[in-house]
Amino acid sequence: MRLDVYLTDNGISKSRERAKTMIKSGCVKLNGAVCTKPAAEVAEGDKVEADDSSFDYVGRGLIKLETAFQAFDLDIADLVCADIGASTGGFTQCMLKRGAKLVYAVDVGSGQLDPVLLNDDRVVNMEGVNARYLTPADFPERPQFISVDLSFISLTQVMPALVSCLDNGGKMVVLIKPQFEAGKAALNKKGIVRDKKRPSSRIAGYDRVFHKLRAFRGGDSAFRHNRRGRQ
Repeated sequence: MRLDVYLTDNGISKSRERAKTMIKSGCVKLNGAVCTKPAAEVAEGDKVEADDSSFDYVGRGLIKLETAFQAFDLDIADLVCADIGASTGGFTQCMLKRGAKLVYAVDVGSGQLDPVLLNDDRVVNMEGVNARYLTPADFPERPQFISVDLSFISLTQVMPALVSCLDNGGKMVVLIKPQFEAGKAALNKKGIVRDKKRPSSRIAGYDRVFHKLRAFRGGDSAFRHNRRGRQ
């Protein structure tokens, strides 16, 4: 049985998605050792240790965005924010923990946002919304900070709309995922970019794109990426 299925079936985690997040965040031990693979096999007699009640992340995105806040020394206290590609709301939760006044949780899917966030008055659930077609009119209060974590679409298709929605002087944190920018021909069977130089060239290209959109200003440290070829 898979480890994530084990956690769910045995009532340790409230859902399989939450179980995956717990595992990937290093909060689960298998036979005394931390296991970060949701698909790890749990055999009869194996010892699994985890405590869902002490795990307050609604999604692994919280960890990713928190890393960006620390790296870029960002302060969003009392700001109106938007989480583009919200999913279960990891980024949204991170913004709230950082003192955001309001967070628009935007996602093209539906029924994903964690109930904890759905019941938070500081969160506006904008599900079933394609970020490509967002306009300033969609936000009663224009976002002063926007985070972007999208899959299966190139950022070149969404950035113009997002920049138009950002308040004057606002900031953005954007995850660039090479596998969705380089094209299928550049990927191996596992969906990873084969040419290690390609992600860097694409990132350099976004420097130019963001400057053209008047959405980027910074030095060499403005872009940080994972060398594994994903995100």
